Amino acid sequence: MQLLDQLRHPRIVEYLSHGIHDGRMYLAMEYLPVIPIREVVASQSRPKQIRLACGIVCKLLEGLQFAHEQNIVHRDVKPANILTYKQGGRLQVKLADFGLAKNFMEAGFSSISHEKEIRGRVK
Repeated sequence: MQLLDQLRHPRIVEYLSHGIHDGRMYLAMEYLPVIPIREVVASQSRPKQIRLACGIVCKLLEGLQFAHEQNIVHRDVKPANILTYKQGGRLQVKLADFGLAKNFMEAGFSSISHEKEIRGRVK
């Protein structure tokens, strides 16, 4: 949660609050009316699919660049964590789920992951 509080950026889902209610921990995040990426891309012609995919990746990279400038590595980028939605008739993109993220400058290098090792789920 400390990492999430550092990540205030238009391309990253906003962390709002956390706490305990009825003995259960909760994490409140920004609500987005998400449209599945595959649905967004599939509804377009092939040339538009390519332009759209490139646009989505460029927007995603803005969020990742900001996180990296804060010394935070996401470590679980996958389609399910790339949220697309429409705002004002335009497609928007935000990166979600920093659950495996790590700040290497503050935490130091640890044995939690090694070179060529895969963490998270692969689909």
